[in-house]
Amino acid sequence: MRHYDVVFLHPPRVFESSRFRLRKLISEKLGSKKEEIRPQYCQIPMGIFSLAATLDKEGYDVKIINLGLEQKTNLIFNLDRYIKSMNAKIFAIDLHWFVHTASALMVADVCKRNHPNSLVLLGGMTATWFHNQILKDYPSVDVIIRGEADLSMPHLVGAYITDKGLHNVDGITYRQNGQIKQTPIGKIAPDLDAIEPFRLDLLENYDKYLKSDIIDCGKETTKFFWIPVARSCRYDCAHCGGGRHSYSLLTGRNKMALRTPEKVAEDIRMLQEKGIERVHISHDPEIGGRKYYLDMFEAVKNRDLDLSAYVEIFRLPTRDFIEKFTKVFHDAAVAISPETFSEEVRQLIGRQFSNHAFFKSLDMLKEKGVKTQVWFTIGLPGEVLDLSWFETFKDFFEKISTRGAYVIPPLTYTIDPNCLLAIENEKYRIRLFLKTFEDYKKICSSDNPLDWIGHETETSSREKIATFTAYAYSYVTHFQSSF
Repeated sequence: MRHYDVVFLHPPRVFESSRFRLRKLISEKLGSKKEEIRPQYCQIPMGIFSLAATLDKEGYDVKIINLGLEQKTNLIFNLDRYIKSMNAKIFAIDLHWFVHTASALMVADVCKRNHPNSLVLLGGMTATWFHNQILKDYPSVDVIIRGEADLSMPHLVGAYITDKGLHNVDGITYRQNGQIKQTPIGKIAPDLDAIEPFRLDLLENYDKYLKSDIIDCGKETTKFFWIPVARSCRYDCAHCGGGRHSYSLLTGRNKMALRTPEKVAEDIRMLQEKGIERVHISHDPEIGGRKYYLDMFEAVKNRDLDLSAYVEIFRLPTRDFIEKFTKVFHDAAVAISPETFSEEVRQLIGRQFSNHAFFKSLDMLKEKGVKTQVWFTIGLPGEVLDLSWFETFKDFFEKISTRGAYVIPPLTYTIDPNCLLAIENEKYRIRLFLKTFEDYKKICSSDNPLDWIGHETETSSREKIATFTAYAYSYVTHFQSSF
């Protein structure tokens, strides 16, 4: 049996039976497309790597395990048997994205059943938002670590292992003698350069993980890794749970913090040494201002690195940024999210750019040879979903396609529990269907798109949002597959 002080466990969206995995494998071998895509969200929250690195530096025996990857690589994988095969004083399960709500609780139950004397804790944005509900209803969870855990986690581990009690650990909610206790939110790390987000050596089967994406584990052809640039955001997009106000509610961080360009560049260099071929930059570097991204690109260039890169642009990229970006990274790719063809709706949710500026930006990206992805969100307040909307969407999409950009087929949008649309639903005239932790838990094992739609607007019902998302997905998929 393997023994650790702390084991970090990242669950997949769902745990699949051996029979299901065998059937899917046979279907793939035969070229069948009958099996539906069930995104497994294999990518681990970036903060897990830095937390594990900190604990490792302090002398604790630490391991990170991606349970979705372990399930993928072992046809007869059994969660109960796998957890039973190891021993840890603390099992730390990430519940960052709500899609893991059901599976994270399943992992907690299995850990507590097989290791009743170990501490089982959850952390991440979703766990933080619902911390009281989780502790009240799920006895297998001993502790919720809230907000940014860079400083709280080492304190918690030290207090628990030395049997000093948890009452002096900031940023946790825990159960003691049948009562739920809560300490003040933990302090935020003042210096993000101190984090180490690339400790791949602490991850089981890390080489296979580098080919894991949102959809599946280990199927990408290029090894890539997400590198953090900042925390929080300058913007407050209404549909995003990571905006400035929403992030502040979870963590107490009221102002966006940036890592220094030199540190980001050094991390990228070390990732290339580990075999990374493409870096995904977690924040739009332009958010730090022109001097920031110029210094970052210069620092990367000085290290003579040979990598491709992908970055999600939070507004529209400037020509200057793209020119510098493409000189430093080959095979550059960006993602832009207009969210909608309606300028009025886009303004309402906090995306402040016109359609004219958007298409001008696409023309510039095509000119510079940048691979461009475009994302949409269907079901935003103010959208009137009808046949006229669909015709306008098709026209807008085709104008994008003629400029060489790839539109991500629109997926079902599930409202974040802490985004502005949810917490200020009356302002945006939103009716919520998903309100509690249990509501989110129930949908996470469902493959019915309607279950995943957690709201309706004044102009569009839940059913309409599901219907027109399906229409748009089908149209975009078939149009782009014909080329």
